[in-house]
Amino acid sequence: MKDMRIGNKGQGAMEYLMTYGWAILVVMIVGVVLWQLGIFGGGPGAVNTAHGFSKIKVLEPSIKFDATADVLNFS
Repeated sequence: MKDMRIGNKGQGAMEYLMTYGWAILVVMIVGVVLWQLGIFGGGPGAVNTAHGFSKIKVLEPSIKFDATADVLNFS
């Protein structure tokens, strides 16, 4: 009787892994790819850097929100 309960728990765990294992694997692979591409690579100087436009440099980054007109100004 005791062995049957352990077998049922193992079967439930295997069914869970087979059902959701593919989704977990895909999320892990996407996370590793994004990490390798440097998407999560922040740092203390990450605000003043621009990727993709090597000739255009960020001089003074700032974001201002005007609550009266609901406008977001990037300057």
